[in-house]
Amino acid sequence: MATQDIDICCDFSEENLLRLQSALDGRSCSILRLDALIRSKQAMGRPKDLETIKQLEAIQRERL
Repeated sequence: MATQDIDICCDFSEENLLRLQSALDGRSCSILRLDALIRSKQAMGRPKDLETIKQLEAIQRERL
């Protein structure tokens, strides 16, 4: 079975969780905390991940 990585950043309000559940249509998914997602992308080191890290770190700074 092929997998696909999709990054979704949102708060976990009830409304957002219901939208995500609807979009998944019964499929399972793994959810990482923002800091874990950043570490995961750092470990991958692909150019697209390195660019995404900048965006994720900006989101992380806004939350502080």
